[in-house]
Amino acid sequence: MRSHTCWIALALTLTIAGDATHAQDEGARLVWRMSVGEPVVALEWSSSGNCVAAATRTTVQVIGADGTRLWDWNYRQTTRFVRVASHPPFALSPTCDAVVLPGDPSYRYVVSAERSGGRQLLKTSGTPLSVRFDLTGQTVAVVTGASKGYLLSPALEVRWSGATASLPVRWAEQTGDARSEGGTIFTRRDVDALFGALMWTWGQYDRVSDDGQWRAVFGGYGRGADGSVEFWGPDAGGYRERRWLGRRGQPRWVKAMGCPDGTVSRDGQFVVVKGDPEHPDAGLRVDRPLCDAVSTYVFDRDGQLLLAWPPERDLGELPAAIQARTGRPFIGVLPGSSAGEPAWSTPYLPGELASPPAPPVRQYSPDGSRQLVAGAKELRLYRAPE
Repeated sequence: MRSHTCWIALALTLTIAGDATHAQDEGARLVWRMSVGEPVVALEWSSSGNCVAAATRTTVQVIGADGTRLWDWNYRQTTRFVRVASHPPFALSPTCDAVVLPGDPSYRYVVSAERSGGRQLLKTSGTPLSVRFDLTGQTVAVVTGASKGYLLSPALEVRWSGATASLPVRWAEQTGDARSEGGTIFTRRDVDALFGALMWTWGQYDRVSDDGQWRAVFGGYGRGADGSVEFWGPDAGGYRERRWLGRRGQPRWVKAMGCPDGTVSRDGQFVVVKGDPEHPDAGLRVDRPLCDAVSTYVFDRDGQLLLAWPPERDLGELPAAIQARTGRPFIGVLPGSSAGEPAWSTPYLPGELASPPAPPVRQYSPDGSRQLVAGAKELRLYRAPE
């Protein structure tokens, strides 16, 4: 029999939105909303976009994308030591029938629940920092603070364990990485989350081509206060060759660059960098005032400068200029853009503009067409404006 305590803890009441006037004023359409008995501390979409999960301090509620309540889990009844927070995120299977929660430095376990009723715990070597389901929902990948990785079943049976650098995961379009050939397929976003779990060094980030063969790195990387851009390929190893995993060989080229903010085209043909090559010590933070008025530079795979774009020119015209200069189209996101973030927003929730504010928890669906928003005692799903 379903736990009466679980149901009271969430006290969810579904309201299919018949009047979404407030949402439409902001351009987004309210699809449904629920009242929630406890504050929601974390949200998670399945990679399939078929369901969402809302976690309070005691319970995870799994809800269909249409607003249908599917099942719930009072994880505090499984273990009173796990604490759910927005970071690190928990994992919801694409089939909507399993949830995995990571522990913390004081509780180095992962905890799972299946819709069928199964509950499992697994002690990990190191603090679990990232947990993700593959595209089938049959495999869970875990990365820990001890640079150890695991592949598990939804019931937490160990199928593989070893160094994070050898974790056999990849995204569908990725090629050229022998250690991941035949590996378990995840979304690219989830592979990024797994290999990015230990990227804590300030002022450093990377961008990778669709096939994972070409990688641009922006930041200092132990070179003192100076900024730089590094370009790796044609066997860049996707996200697995990030700094904390060590270095293999030398980059294809390196450019000194202050205020580096850049991207690599989806095919790896171009690296576009907004920065200051004359003052590489100008700062690694792109939000500093001294980084506001810098030019944008376009390099090819061999490090040849193709274009220098002054700050007063419209950056939106740069792709056409690249094609005119090289005969090749630029396909990708320009520096300063929110890579992968949808360009629409949702209305404020009650209390969000209060002083001090009550910040909501928000998360876009994998395809960017919907956004789940949780305030203090309400859960809402919005759809992007048409």
